[in-house]
Amino acid sequence: MGNFREKEFYKSVKVIPYSVILDSIKSMLETIAVEYEDDYLVPDNIIVYFSPDDRKVREKIEDVLIDELTRDVIRYLKLDFPEKPISKLRVQIRSNNKLMPLSFRIQGFFGEKLLYSKIHHESEPEEKKKEKKEWDAVDIYEEESSSERSILVVDDEPVLCAILDKMLTRLGYQVVSAHNGVEAMKILSRMNIDLVISDLRMPQMDGWTLMKYSKDRYPNLPFILITGYHSIHTQSRASKSSADGYLSKPFSVQQIKSLLENVLSKKDDANSAVTYLSNEE
Repeated sequence: MGNFREKEFYKSVKVIPYSVILDSIKSMLETIAVEYEDDYLVPDNIIVYFSPDDRKVREKIEDVLIDELTRDVIRYLKLDFPEKPISKLRVQIRSNNKLMPLSFRIQGFFGEKLLYSKIHHESEPEEKKKEKKEWDAVDIYEEESSSERSILVVDDEPVLCAILDKMLTRLGYQVVSAHNGVEAMKILSRMNIDLVISDLRMPQMDGWTLMKYSKDRYPNLPFILITGYHSIHTQSRASKSSADGYLSKPFSVQQIKSLLENVLSKKDDANSAVTYLSNEE
């Protein structure tokens, strides 16, 4: 971590630890390395966004923070990714008034291409974090609202939630995840969601029931059903339901992109039909 120690500057003020920021950047680099393995893409511009209050606390040592992050990131890249040489690296610190205090966003760019963007949060001791309910993360996201479309992904398999999160984030959407219909209902009651993507088979509440709940309370909210158990019967039932889209697993980024564009473009068309994408057709 070099010679940088934030605690020496702010012994009486709570700040996001330098180690947390650096670890978040390392996590970003690892994610990008996996995602762009064949392209050898390494960010040449890293931006760290803080809330205005958090940035003000660091104002006097911002240049030191930037220098230390730059040095430690370059050192990390040389040691862990020697096959991905980096010719230059620019680290920037910016403010974002939509971020909660003790939250921060990391973005990585290669030229003009956005490779990664994620919000991190550091506000409570680990023992308190364990007591928090899964959907408490919604409170963080709620403060980070933007002009981007927000999508709620509902699937009881965390791996599939993570895959969809990555796909949709790269397509420019804001993503919130729930692992069952009950969690999804709580999120819908607390956030402004532009579209729901839900698996059909889930414990506690399946996709059909969640869709009925959603359409009863939010009739203009588009709802897409996805399933790994595609059949003519399932597709027929979806066509007779209030679903706005239907997609069978597995699917590609291009398939989900096309489906979302079609469904969202028809959002205000009362006569639009269900958009189908099936890998077995």
